[in-house]
Amino acid sequence: MLNVERAAGTDPIQRNLFRLLFVSVAGVLAPVTIAVAAIAFLWTPQTSVGSVNAGPVEDYNLLDMVLFEEGEFYLTRLPDRFLAINQRSTHMRCKVAWDAPSRQFISPCDGSVFDDKGEVVRGPAPRPLGTHAITIENGELIIEVGDENVRKRDKYDPGQGAEIG
Repeated sequence: MLNVERAAGTDPIQRNLFRLLFVSVAGVLAPVTIAVAAIAFLWTPQTSVGSVNAGPVEDYNLLDMVLFEEGEFYLTRLPDRFLAINQRSTHMRCKVAWDAPSRQFISPCDGSVFDDKGEVVRGPAPRPLGTHAITIENGELIIEVGDENVRKRDKYDPGQGAEIG
């Protein structure tokens, strides 16, 4: 039998104890980390109620799509009106992202796709994105925000926006 001297501090029992401790800690932290990340991703805080001044009407070009993080809505100028589209998907309430090349909103949570007026192109979203009331006061666009001010709808109707007059 070979007699191999071990270097100082390389006791196999200490190494095995270290491995066991490391695996135990990792086994506890991994699920906790995943759970915290999932909750942070899916948690949808309430948007405060109020109004947002989106600026002068003349600042917007035809078919612009501008995100207002503060009120969680997109503002677009159509040929004859403005439309304020809520940023939360109607399926899982995740914030949708605007994809300019395809002119569509895409939900990162479930893959729902909405057109540039917020109507469902591909589900599982059950209905179009909500809208917000818009008024034009002294040439300024005022959008009513907050979860209580999101209008649910079944389809796009020109009356859902503010007419450019």
